[in-house]
Amino acid sequence: MIIIPQHIEALIFDLDGTLADTMPLHIDSWIRTGQHFNVPITASLIVENSGTPTFQLVETFNAQFGWQLDAQEVKKEKQKHFDAIKKAHGKVKAIPTIYEVAKNMRGVLPMSIGTGSSRGNAEKSLADMGMVDWWITVVTGSDQVKGKPAPDIFLECAKRMNVAPENCLVFEDGAAGIKAAKAANMSYIDVKLLEQS
Repeated sequence: MIIIPQHIEALIFDLDGTLADTMPLHIDSWIRTGQHFNVPITASLIVENSGTPTFQLVETFNAQFGWQLDAQEVKKEKQKHFDAIKKAHGKVKAIPTIYEVAKNMRGVLPMSIGTGSSRGNAEKSLADMGMVDWWITVVTGSDQVKGKPAPDIFLECAKRMNVAPENCLVFEDGAAGIKAAKAANMSYIDVKLLEQS
């Protein structure tokens, strides 16, 4: 059972892998994109960097491995694979434990989404799960905000909800997102640990 600490005034949810069961789709689309560009993008690379927007991730990979990928081309290719995989997969399903938290806290505390996903992908996932109108705000990788592990996406959520960062609780599954929550001076719950308990 998830207990919300007393000082918490607002909740921020990561989307992919936290609220929406989409990480396998993203991993698969990244692997296919790597194959297209003849670079070894692996599942573990994507898991380690989950929550980081595509443009930022391409820059990281280029710096780390000496690749010379064009971020715009990668984004286009990755989106093409993601759309095809999602179409075959059907509607995005919610991750039950975190869905229940959001459902129970709806109307009790202000809630927002802070995701590295593009706005289009985020909105489609929320629509699939029937959660479009649950949020004060949805901050995405398409907004002019630095992506995780920088704290900016979460800080923008707090600002739009008019709640101090230290009074926000973040739900996250990715290492980059947890770093972002810490850097934002926010409490956080690592949802991967919930799955293991």
